[in-house]
Amino acid sequence: MALTRARLVLVVLLLLVFTRLTFADPTSPRLQRIRSFEARLHALVQQGMRGSPTFRALTTRLEQSDLIVYLLYDVCAPPHLAGRLTFLSATGGVRYVAVRLRPLGPAIQAIAVLAHELQHAVEIAEHAATSTRTPWRGSTCVSDT
Repeated sequence: MALTRARLVLVVLLLLVFTRLTFADPTSPRLQRIRSFEARLHALVQQGMRGSPTFRALTTRLEQSDLIVYLLYDVCAPPHLAGRLTFLSATGGVRYVAVRLRPLGPAIQAIAVLAHELQHAVEIAEHAATSTRTPWRGSTCVSDT
């Protein structure tokens, strides 16, 4: 079922309402710019940060930016797509993107796809002109083939 523009706006508004999300582990670094309602996605982020200096560098860069990254599972993704990033909005000096991941088997595979999509988020973060008014519009996709 395709999301209509009104439904997408509603989803974004709901995400904006719940901006103070925390990680389950109080000893882990609290990320303000990478957010999710899914505990499993939080766990993947934490595992990626613990196990990979590159992953940690991506999250650090995003934490220093004006970009908010929402992590979501995409159970309706086509079978050939493992993940994708979509630009949502820019308002009040903050830009919003959604990283959608198809639920994958091994955590290492999901972390790799997540890191790939976070790299795209960093690329957006580093280009302040990237907004809904720029030609970037759309999404990036990662295939599992």
